[in-house]
Amino acid sequence: MEMNTRLQVEHPVTELITGIDLVEWQLRVASGERLPLSQHDIPLNGHAFEVRLYAEDPENQFLPQTGIMHHFSYPKEGVNFRLDTGIDQGDEVSIYYDPMISKLIVWGQNRSEALRNMRRSIKGTSIAGLRTNLEFLYNIFNHDAFKVADFDTSFIEKYSDDLLPKKNNVPVPVLALAALSELMPHRDGNDVWDWSDGWLLNLNLDVILTFTENGNSYDVKVTYLSDGFEILVGEEAYKVKLLKQEGDDFTISLNGEKITGKIIRKHQDFTVFYNGSVSYLHHFIPGADREDDQIGDGVIITPMPGKVSRIFVENGDLVEEGQSLMVLEAMKMEHTIKASISGTVEFSLNTGMQISDGQTLVNIVKGEGNE
Repeated sequence: MEMNTRLQVEHPVTELITGIDLVEWQLRVASGERLPLSQHDIPLNGHAFEVRLYAEDPENQFLPQTGIMHHFSYPKEGVNFRLDTGIDQGDEVSIYYDPMISKLIVWGQNRSEALRNMRRSIKGTSIAGLRTNLEFLYNIFNHDAFKVADFDTSFIEKYSDDLLPKKNNVPVPVLALAALSELMPHRDGNDVWDWSDGWLLNLNLDVILTFTENGNSYDVKVTYLSDGFEILVGEEAYKVKLLKQEGDDFTISLNGEKITGKIIRKHQDFTVFYNGSVSYLHHFIPGADREDDQIGDGVIITPMPGKVSRIFVENGDLVEEGQSLMVLEAMKMEHTIKASISGTVEFSLNTGMQISDGQTLVNIVKGEGNE
C-alpha cells in the first residue's frame, strides 16, 4: 500500500462507502481547520467500484484515440451512480492531455449489487466520435471470474480472448439495428413513388446495405414486408420488426426475440451499442466513398496523431520489412513505426513535427531487388 498527500484518482470509491467529501476535507484542512472526524468515527457502508473510461482502442493495443466526441450520454446520477468528468459532448479529445474521458463510480449494499449497478451503468453510457474502452470494461464486469473476485495482476492477459472486443464478428442484432436505423427515416415520406418507402407494384422491394468494420464487409439484404422486414445475412434469413423508437434508442423484434440498442449516426458512420458491445460500422455506398488508388502496401498511415520524436532512417534509404523507421509520441506513449514492406523510403518529416490523424508518414517504394 502507499500513502500520498494528495487525492488519488480512485478517491470517489472511498467517498461513496464513507459518505465523506474528501475534497471538502482537503480545503478545510488547507484553511487551518482540524479534521472533522477521527478514524474510528468514519463509517464504512456497502461496496463501490470505479472504472476509468478512456479514449483508447483495446482492439489495437489500447492506443490512445483523438477526435470530436459528438455524442456523450450516461445514466442519471443518484445514490447508486456517480460520474466525474471534465469533458462534454462536442468537446475534442486532443493529443495534449491524458485520454481519460470520465470515471464511472457505482455503489451497492454489497459486492454483487455493486457489480450489477456497474454493468447497468456501462450499458447506459454511450460515446460516439472516437473509440473507447467501454466494451472492454463491460466484459470485465460481466466475466465469471471477476464476479467471484477470482483475479490477480495477470487477469487481463489470462482472459484476453474474453475481454477484448472481437474484430471479425459483427453480431446479427447489431447489423439489424443498423439496417433499421438507416431505413426507418425513409418510411416517413409522403411520396408514394419514393422507392425508399418500400412500395412496389405487385412486388416486395429488396435493398442491399453494405456495412464495413475493421476491414471486413457485411452485406445485409433487406426485403420490405407489410408487417416489417426480412433481412438476409449470409445464408440466414431473419424476420425483423420495429417495436419502438425514441430518438437514438431502438427496440426491435428479431425472429421474435426482443432486442434493444442505441445507434448514433454521423453521415455514413454508425456507432451501435448493444448488450454491452460497441460496434463501429460504416455504411459503404459505391461512388460516395473516397477511393484512393495511391494507397498501397508501402504507404504507412499514422495510427494516431502525435509528434515525431525520433527518426531512424534517411530519406531514400533502403529498408527491410519490420525495420524501425521512427517513433511517434502522443498521450504519454511512444509508438514505433516499422516498415510494412522492404524498399526505398520516401518521406518529408522532421523531428518534432506534429502529425494529424490519418496523415501519411512514409511511402515505401519496392525496387527490383525487393520483389
